[in-house]
Amino acid sequence: MFSLALLTFVIAPATVAPATMMPIPMAQDLAELEKTLVRAVDKSTYDAGAYQAAKELADMRSVEAMELRLELFDEKLTSYRGVFLRDWFFSGMLKAKTAEEFALIAQAAADKKNSDLLRWVCLRALAESKVPISAKELMSKNLRSAKNPLVFLQWQRTLGRLYANDLLDLQKVKADKVLAVLNTEPGLGLAQLYGSDNNFSATVIELIGRQKHAANQAELLRSLARDRNVKDEAWKQLLRPFLSQGKSKDWNCALRSAAIDIIRERKLAILVPDIIKGLRAEVGNGGGRFAVDYGDLLMDLTGMKIGRNPEVWERWWSRAGEQWLADGAPVQGGGEQRPEQETVTSLFGVPVNSHRLVLAIDGSGSMNDQLGETTCLEAARREISNLLERISEDTLFDLVIIEKTHISAFGKLAKNTAKNRKKALALLDKREFRSTSALYDALLDIQDNWEADTILLIGDGGSSAGTHQYPGHMLSGIEVEYARSGVRIHTICTTSQKSKLSFMRKLAAVSGGTMVQPPG
Repeated sequence: MFSLALLTFVIAPATVAPATMMPIPMAQDLAELEKTLVRAVDKSTYDAGAYQAAKELADMRSVEAMELRLELFDEKLTSYRGVFLRDWFFSGMLKAKTAEEFALIAQAAADKKNSDLLRWVCLRALAESKVPISAKELMSKNLRSAKNPLVFLQWQRTLGRLYANDLLDLQKVKADKVLAVLNTEPGLGLAQLYGSDNNFSATVIELIGRQKHAANQAELLRSLARDRNVKDEAWKQLLRPFLSQGKSKDWNCALRSAAIDIIRERKLAILVPDIIKGLRAEVGNGGGRFAVDYGDLLMDLTGMKIGRNPEVWERWWSRAGEQWLADGAPVQGGGEQRPEQETVTSLFGVPVNSHRLVLAIDGSGSMNDQLGETTCLEAARREISNLLERISEDTLFDLVIIEKTHISAFGKLAKNTAKNRKKALALLDKREFRSTSALYDALLDIQDNWEADTILLIGDGGSSAGTHQYPGHMLSGIEVEYARSGVRIHTICTTSQKSKLSFMRKLAAVSGGTMVQPPG
């Protein structure tokens, strides 16, 4: 089961030896690493030891090493395999321990001359600090007025988290001023202060009510769920409206996903009648992901593995539900397995119940590898064709091939008509599948902009372009995006490599999805 906690960072790849096991680097060592890294701009210069140099630099704990990471980061935005080097630089930032190192990171985050990507990863690293950070840098106008939403929202989270953990050096900034800034829209910083006083829940609930963007509401809801002082009756009033179908993509996915996750984790049996109503509405509208989710949630809360038919649940509630709730909502049935999902079809064995889905396929050369008696690409085409033939024409879908930049059949969700099925499969047929792939960037874009509730990802989990390639860095960012979008990711892993299987399994688990490995 995925966690409601946000910003769970993995510090560095398992292949990196702990700093305590490394010899103390001499100045000459750092100078040689710098030469290697500065030269790395194309394939030949990258292959001349750049990856190993960045890996060794990540373990160096000194002001000079941190300065070098920060100095080189933006230079590697366009260099060959720059994503591998930048991820090692980021790992080095996350492993910072001294006030001097964090001071440099804070200065880089506040400097608007740096790329938005560098400022964003610096803010993510600062959120992990165990030493005090100067409030002056984090309260700079450059951060308070940052135009890039990723930078601005991460700044709010980081500032709030450091304040909550008493890790803001307030010698040059008054606490009242910090609190006032934390209370600016959308208030994600203030939401980090859960448990700090008795007014926290009321303040966050008020913030949720005045938000116009459902992603902000969803993240605030999940932050509120960490405060164990919120009473069940308050949750009932707050979550009940979010269980209805609503009229927009935001209500349909971000807020309903947040409500379902919170109800399950907090075991809010008081909302069972509202969940039954939601199930009835979903089934009446043709079913879909949330019909399954509501049915599963009812079975989890009650322990009765009686399926997802709203009539069965309505009869139970009218006969015994109120007494069950009055008796303390005891879990029935000893935890038997759920019934098999009622599903129209599946993709490589993953049940597909969504009516708003994106099929995302790795565009790299690994799709030409063998999978049994065929290739991964041929197997994917066959499965996708069968899936599209079996789901209803009213289902909205898109097909996206993940290359250095992702290529889409429609650029949005489109009806599953014969014409659109043909167009989607034609896109598969004309791509070469030799590109590098920016997996992280594609997934975040689809979650944020496609109005889908489900992604079916086919590939080996590799990423060699874009923002991140290291699994730990990808997972931590996608966990935050799931908290905001509610989009579920199912993964079909086309390799038997253990590290990639592990990543694809964790990627699915972040959003409550399923990972399968096709035979062969």
